[in-house]
Amino acid sequence: LADHPNHLPALHLASVIAFAEGRMEDGRELLGQVLRRDPNHVPALSTLGDALAVKGEQEGAVAVFQRAIALRPLDAGLHGKLGVALSELSRLPEAEAVYRRALALDPNLVQPRFNLATALTGQARPMEAEHMYRAVIERDPHHQGAWINLGNLLACQNRPKEAVAAYRNAFEDEPRD
Repeated sequence: LADHPNHLPALHLASVIAFAEGRMEDGRELLGQVLRRDPNHVPALSTLGDALAVKGEQEGAVAVFQRAIALRPLDAGLHGKLGVALSELSRLPEAEAVYRRALALDPNLVQPRFNLATALTGQARPMEAEHMYRAVIERDPHHQGAWINLGNLLACQNRPKEAVAAYRNAFEDEPRD
């Protein structure tokens, strides 16, 4: 930074490092420098959205992620982050739509699929949620959260044998069907 104080990617990286090290004020200041120089710097906007979400300022995070998506609409990761912020606000139908958009952009993503299953569960749509949890597990057989949530879903549907099998798979080194 000393040699190139206006190099935005370096300033952004420095802000990310500061946040990671717990130097929140330094991180905010560096991020502010980036966004003052380029208000449309999408990586910095993404980091700002993350920082707001961590602070519990989900409405602000939603606005920032929406702005970033407007600038980079094909970024599946940004859609996934927006979905999480919407889920935190219990805006589950909106979150569902955003997760589906993320998966349309990149069908191989696991986390938006898991988050979609959770949003479907929260909307009392157990059959669709079960299908999504199983799709997560198909892509990542060691996804403990998917196995546990699937077990919970099956238990709520009075399917105890399947629920127990899912719980066991959550803690197995090599999950079974």
